[in-house]
Amino acid sequence: MRIKSCFLVSLLLFSLACSPEYESAEELLQDVVEAYNVRQSISYSVTYHAKYFDSDDTLTYPVDVEMLRIPEDSVFQGMIWMHVEREGSSWGNLYDLDTIYQVVYKDSAVTTFRPHLGEDWVITGNTAGDAIAINFMKPSDLLKQVQDTLNQSVLEREADGRYHITIKEPDEDPFYQQERHYWIDPDGLVINEKSFQVMFQGNYQYNHWELSNIGFNTLTAENFSDRRHELTSKYPVTAYVPRDPTDYKLLNPGQEAPEISGDLWPTREPWSLDDYRGKVVVMDFWYMSCMPCIQAIPHLNEIHDSFGSDVVVIGINSLDNDDKTLKRLPGFIEKNDLRYQIVLNDRTADSLYLVKAYPSLYVIDQQGSVVFTQLGFNETLTDTLAVVINQLL
Repeated sequence: MRIKSCFLVSLLLFSLACSPEYESAEELLQDVVEAYNVRQSISYSVTYHAKYFDSDDTLTYPVDVEMLRIPEDSVFQGMIWMHVEREGSSWGNLYDLDTIYQVVYKDSAVTTFRPHLGEDWVITGNTAGDAIAINFMKPSDLLKQVQDTLNQSVLEREADGRYHITIKEPDEDPFYQQERHYWIDPDGLVINEKSFQVMFQGNYQYNHWELSNIGFNTLTAENFSDRRHELTSKYPVTAYVPRDPTDYKLLNPGQEAPEISGDLWPTREPWSLDDYRGKVVVMDFWYMSCMPCIQAIPHLNEIHDSFGSDVVVIGINSLDNDDKTLKRLPGFIEKNDLRYQIVLNDRTADSLYLVKAYPSLYVIDQQGSVVFTQLGFNETLTDTLAVVINQLL
């Protein structure tokens, strides 16, 4: 037994001795990039974890991925197949340089999307879509991270023989403590684990990729063509029909503002819009994890502070009503210095005011009529609202 143990130790030392030694993260990543550049395809399984700023829960997605690099492709730099299994749901996305085919197996249906016309969001806008973000399609981006003189990179050797690169990016208000981590197998020059973290308003976002079953240069364009034929011959295919801009249209100026009610935060006293007849009401539909909503807060604070009691600013929130989310509300208010009234409502108010995206903003005059609406946020919000309000006073 003792001889066997010594033999295993000798093998381990021999293995480590045969692995290349690197003195800097840039030197190692240069070799990784060169190794990736001569590999045209990759297949792997990944367990992808994501925790967002506004949540205490970590989402986990097991995903199988196949990618064929074609650098001249302007969307994903190559062909992609990804298959996702999560909590009883199963779906796949195939990109063949022209079209994205999404199959939802429980529906036995395929929907096509036009990525060259902006419909790549079916992959990039889905949490599981980040499973493809393993730096294979554009490996040169790895070098840019360590060559950026504002970043700090550290190279370490782990007990399992892998290299661990930490890249710390400078704080840039409102984002802090941005870090990227890469774990690299030196024998194959393969990134088999990576992570990213960033802090916003005291909350962390965290993403983590754990790769296994990694294979290179086993795929050709024919594999993706066969996959497309399999999907389109087995399931009915329909083209995605984007919403018309009129689908997001808010109430028209001149319409009477629908009566709505809710609870004032934090007193939970009953609130009614009708109580504000005779005043100009600026009403903002928002929720905490909406970045454009957060960007609008300083502008609405300025309106709240600049006008007297004849103007009331109200934030209508119908999405943060559960007990778990409400526990975060006091901290959110403090961090964003939110100074105007908050009203908690069910989705009735959103429905009556045709709100389908956030933030959605209304100005209601003293007689209870809609005089101005705006969907989304822009930096001219304060000036725009001031002009509208001054015309009413």
